[in-house]
Amino acid sequence: MTVLRNKGFFSKKYIAEENGTVIAELNRDMWHQRAEMKCLGRTLKLTCLNLVKSTYALCDGDTKIAEIKMSNIMGTKLSFQYLDNDFELVKKAWYSEILLLKSNDSVVGSIRPKDWFSCDAVIDLPNYLPLSLRIFIAWVGVIRWEDSATFGATSSGG
Repeated sequence: MTVLRNKGFFSKKYIAEENGTVIAELNRDMWHQRAEMKCLGRTLKLTCLNLVKSTYALCDGDTKIAEIKMSNIMGTKLSFQYLDNDFELVKKAWYSEILLLKSNDSVVGSIRPKDWFSCDAVIDLPNYLPLSLRIFIAWVGVIRWEDSATFGATSSGG
């Protein structure tokens, strides 16, 4: 099991762990939807290219490795391609924070909050996806949770 864990309550630093061993580190920018990931000896950039259209990119220097983008008008589905396979990241249900990874209409993985009030993510994604891509997908999930929590707090306040 892989967990993407926040290092502290107000921290923008995350670590990815498998069986208690740190396998990647993320350092999020304080004000923007960006992060730097150190994974398997490489430093990669994670960015939100377009906040309104929810387009996220994983880059190695100036080379884009992967791109996840909103694939429906409601903003409930994100999609990407890997090795000529199409993937969708969708909520399990409208009221759930669990994100399902689907390929060919089959669930192949999930990302879920570790507990109720946590931005820590439990990552259960297929091993045929590279580790950096799995961490990137989880990072997008965490951003979506944080954005929905912020939106819910601001839209429900007096």
